Amino acid sequence: MDPVAICNMALGWLGHSRITSFEDASAEAELCSDNFEAAVRAALAVRAWLFATGFRVLAPSAASPRADLPLKWTVPGDVVSVRAVDDGAGDFSVKFLKAGQAIYTEDTGTTSIIAEVTEYHGNPALWDPNFVRCVAALLASDLAVPLTEGTTMQERMEKKYIRELDKAGRIESMQASPKQLKVIKASLK
Repeated sequence: MDPVAICNMALGWLGHSRITSFEDASAEAELCSDNFEAAVRAALAVRAWLFATGFRVLAPSAASPRADLPLKWTVPGDVVSVRAVDDGAGDFSVKFLKAGQAIYTEDTGTTSIIAEVTEYHGNPALWDPNFVRCVAALLASDLAVPLTEGTTMQERMEKKYIRELDKAGRIESMQASPKQLKVIKASLK
């Protein structure tokens, strides 16, 4: 599976012509090129996808302007969301706030923290097949108005996206320990 194949899945659901690359001279290719990465990042951000879960060790980057969260840590650009932060105790209970590509934490008394994150993987071959369907449905929703010049298909694709997310969540919940299952269920709310 590659980005063009995912876009073609979305275009097919909309009843539009397939593309061979993002450089094709067509409205479909231009829209797919413009919207693909944003759709992937948006779909990653809505839940705790197991395939995209990672752990990053972060070092402090600067003082925080917030008195309640005095430490600032830089989050790498391939991190879409931060789910939990640990100071080494192993309970991932550090209070934090993510803003842009930084997180702000309470004073941990440590020189590094461990962040449980959702990572952006640019290679669709690494993605869960159900995530691929979610991206395609979200992309179809994003492309529907410019390609169909109406909102009916967009609404259908938004509903399809929600159904695909629900299905993916149910399937992923069968592949996790009870502790991880609590994280997954919380991300579905």
